[in-house]
Amino acid sequence: MAFILSYGKNGIDANKVEENSSTLKNIHINDSIFVSYNDEPNTVVFRFKGLLGIPGIDYKHDSTSIPDPLLGNEINQNLKFYSKYPGYCNVTWDDGVKETYPFVRDKSTGFYKIIFRGLDIEYRKNPNSHPWWFRKEDGNEYIPVSPHVYTDGDKEKIRTVVFEFTNKIDAIYTDRSTPYSFPVLNMPDLRVLVSSMYEAEEFDIPFDRIGRSTNIEQLEINANGRPFDRLPEALLLLTKLKRLSIYRMVNFSDTENSGLRDIAKLKNLEHLNIADSYVRVYPREFLNLTKMHTLEMDPSASNASIDYVQGESPSFEEVEQISPSLRSIRFMGSWYGGNDKSWHEGIQGKGLENLTSFTFSDCTPPLDYFPEYIKEMRGLQSFGGFHIVTTQDRANQFVDTFYDYVTNWEHITMSGTAGDGNRNQFYNLRVSIYASSYPQDYRPAGVEQAPAGFVLGSSNGTPQTPMEKIYVLKNNYKQIWIIKPE
Repeated sequence: MAFILSYGKNGIDANKVEENSSTLKNIHINDSIFVSYNDEPNTVVFRFKGLLGIPGIDYKHDSTSIPDPLLGNEINQNLKFYSKYPGYCNVTWDDGVKETYPFVRDKSTGFYKIIFRGLDIEYRKNPNSHPWWFRKEDGNEYIPVSPHVYTDGDKEKIRTVVFEFTNKIDAIYTDRSTPYSFPVLNMPDLRVLVSSMYEAEEFDIPFDRIGRSTNIEQLEINANGRPFDRLPEALLLLTKLKRLSIYRMVNFSDTENSGLRDIAKLKNLEHLNIADSYVRVYPREFLNLTKMHTLEMDPSASNASIDYVQGESPSFEEVEQISPSLRSIRFMGSWYGGNDKSWHEGIQGKGLENLTSFTFSDCTPPLDYFPEYIKEMRGLQSFGGFHIVTTQDRANQFVDTFYDYVTNWEHITMSGTAGDGNRNQFYNLRVSIYASSYPQDYRPAGVEQAPAGFVLGSSNGTPQTPMEKIYVLKNNYKQIWIIKPE
């Protein structure tokens, strides 16, 4: 039997259903899942929990909350819809209110956009950072739709919110907003879906229905509940995928039975994120992903139920070299835990010369040395990460050891060409050991100043403090350092 949620002059009535509707079918509602699809495209159904129409992972009930403008991940949570065409969005908020809003053209991209914000503030995070969202064709700031607040006081109620569109939707983004479960959609023209941070601990994601949106090029989903034991086969139907992010979604510890190797069937992949997914091996099949330039596969060391061996996961034993198309690969780190304490030196000698970025955030490798394989990365342009120098000693040691590593290299020069005639990857290198979202990292000790005996372009002098060494690296080797502000 098919049902729909019925509409009246006061909006949607979540308790009333009608048979034989042509709009929504196969509705199933209970405390944890909402799985359906639409016969008519361009309708999306979200379920939210709390007092805000667009609740967030940080702010669920109070629209007057104000995030820190500089530190942390907290923002004005929002839900975004993008289209290549002008149009309108009709919203039914599940409390008798139904409203209509226009899409607005982004001057810089040409896309028509509508953004629903969760908080009263009109900006995203920092009121002094412009544009807050984007600029309209007249050059003025776009201000997202004002927050919808429920007045019944029921923080536990699950709200069914329906978004209907008069245009074709190209992209959907949930930006730190927290749907209770996966959105209901059937949008054959959808190209981008970024939806994560679900409120429910146990729920179903209708991958078979996602697979019907065969034009999707970017899919980013993750959940807070138990990961899947195997890659859903319906994802392999999305042959146009260029970017796939399913971190924390699948337990890939069983290499042969988890579907890890099947990912290589998505030949158009350019960016793959399977971080925090207990990946044990860099599969030989990934060599067939000749368009992939970014791979994130840093494992999690935080789940005691997974047999994780420090420094051995992921292993690179299956290949003689990683794919030459790769420019960035993350293979070390753990989700906030910092339990990954190894440099994973099994990647040494695996064809690292094309890498331009080496990031190793959320980990605590030993800092009394840096691995030799960094010297193989002759294309390196950026290096480091965040949540890695969480004590003063580690911050100082990082700088001291890296300074020695660079200045003692047999091929080092104070120019872009190394002594062996190849590119000097340590010249004009961006080194980062801080991010404002993770303020736990420390600032290296000392004052940034020229050490005794320093001569620009000629002599490093005798630096005594970590900050004096940073001064030398910045001035004689043109490095860019991102460190915690004073």
